[in-house]
Amino acid sequence: MKIPVLYQRIDEKNFEGYFYAYVPQWGITTHGYGIDGARTAIEDLIKIWISEKEDHGESIDLIEEAVLEYSEI
Repeated sequence: MKIPVLYQRIDEKNFEGYFYAYVPQWGITTHGYGIDGARTAIEDLIKIWISEKEDHGESIDLIEEAVLEYSEI
């Protein structure tokens, strides 16, 4: 199962080197130190999220394609 994840550097005091990890299709967010830490955190969160959905008999919607684009303003 491939799930689009957006990683964004956290630009706040005391969070140097940390990144947010966000799954837009499900609205779940976590963070970790570096991309690897954020990746580990979001993979753990995804597993928990899917397990909860399955336990409650809820469907898991997947996006077939995702595109990240920067808008110039």
